[in-house]
Amino acid sequence: MLPTVKGWLDAQGMGRHTPEEVARFAEKDLRAVSTILGENKFILGNTPSSIDATVFGSVSIFLWVLAESAQEKLIKTELKNLEEYCWRMRDLYWKDWATISVKSTS
Repeated sequence: MLPTVKGWLDAQGMGRHTPEEVARFAEKDLRAVSTILGENKFILGNTPSSIDATVFGSVSIFLWVLAESAQEKLIKTELKNLEEYCWRMRDLYWKDWATISVKSTS
């Protein structure tokens, strides 16, 4: 029998928390990343690294996939350096973003 997504999340640990707890974890993590980034262009300074690929992948979801989430609002109102960072990474590596990113109509 195949495990369910809920089962996977429970086994991983995140499924054992309430949605409110998960939101608090996300806020804490986003604030930490924002602090680490500070005024740098990239996580380790002026040159992007593999760390930036990971951070971009995690943070950009809140801006462009989970739009209108509490995390998106937090980034756009209080953690503006993360929003600017995501745009910088997107512009640097995905100049064709608009043509390859299409919202599903289903």
